[in-house]
Amino acid sequence: MAQGALSLIDGESGALNFQDGRWLDFEAKDLDVVLKIPLNLLFKKLQLSFLQDTESWIFFPKKVSLFSGGEQQGWKLLATEIIPMANGPDLSRKLVSFDLP
Repeated sequence: MAQGALSLIDGESGALNFQDGRWLDFEAKDLDVVLKIPLNLLFKKLQLSFLQDTESWIFFPKKVSLFSGGEQQGWKLLATEIIPMANGPDLSRKLVSFDLP
């Protein structure tokens, strides 16, 4: 079951049926998510999972960008992945993966 912001980092995958209770939905032009990660934790990869069900008006984001830094030192763009739009009906998941420096 989705648990709000905690669902962003729980490692659980939702089914292709968006009503399974594991997906979070957002309706906005842009969504900014800031993860405050302690300096003693090291990560090799960041993975994000997205659902698209065009017949239910659920779409992948147009792009996903990964930044490092913070408000005090500023933000540095590390990577961006552009996600093509569907040309017709589509029910699928998309995994966006970033290797971290």
